[in-house]
Amino acid sequence: AKARLLAQGGPPSAPAARGRTARAVFAMAAGRKIPCYIMGDPPDPSKVQPYPGIPTYRNPNEALRMFRKAIYKERLAFNNTTTNEWFREHRKKKREEAQLTELIDKWRSRSNPPAAEASNSSRPVSGLSRASLSHASSSSALCSSVSM
Repeated sequence: AKARLLAQGGPPSAPAARGRTARAVFAMAAGRKIPCYIMGDPPDPSKVQPYPGIPTYRNPNEALRMFRKAIYKERLAFNNTTTNEWFREHRKKKREEAQLTELIDKWRSRSNPPAAEASNSSRPVSGLSRASLSHASSSSALCSSVSM
């Protein structure tokens, strides 16, 4: 019988004579089509985990020792030459960025006096816009050069 099944390419998908219900039962017996994981029961919420990453079934002394080892490994990984170099470069970049920001702020404060910033910036104090002033000065320079 096994040889005949293997020659046919495996077991039949479903008996044709029994109809739709037989195919449904056969499909359920074949297993799930969607892959999934069975994770088990969730942990008991009444048990507080005193040390993160250490299971609660360990006794307190073991758990503390394991937690200290984990923290020590993290500190060793953190304190190496590559990390120190990265932080040194990062502090240098931040310092340069702060100096550049300070320089830009100084330049802006010099180009915009505090009295002009306090007034309405859309209207100049004299009633003339900067564009009209520059236009007037260029046209007067043009007129003076033409009249000569």
